[in-house]
Amino acid sequence: MIAPAEAGLPALDITGVTLPGAPFMVAGSNGHIAWGFTNSYIDTSDAVLLEEGQNDTYKTPRGPKPIQTLKLEICARIFCKPLLLKETLWGR
Repeated sequence: MIAPAEAGLPALDITGVTLPGAPFMVAGSNGHIAWGFTNSYIDTSDAVLLEEGQNDTYKTPRGPKPIQTLKLEICARIFCKPLLLKETLWGR
């Protein structure tokens, strides 16, 4: 069950829908951007427990592999924050 909702505040003007008990709009728009979601019953992810080695490595069936570190910077209007992503054979 979804419920139409609207929040008309001086700093926040959004229209969309919410779910009972959800503290936010699950789909909507503020006039500049829009957001939404979809639900699906397919298996799209797997959890892999990594066994860490020495010096930023992890163990694989074919021996140790290095963990790749990606250094990114996420910027929004007036500030930027560094973000480190660690990547392995099985993803990030």
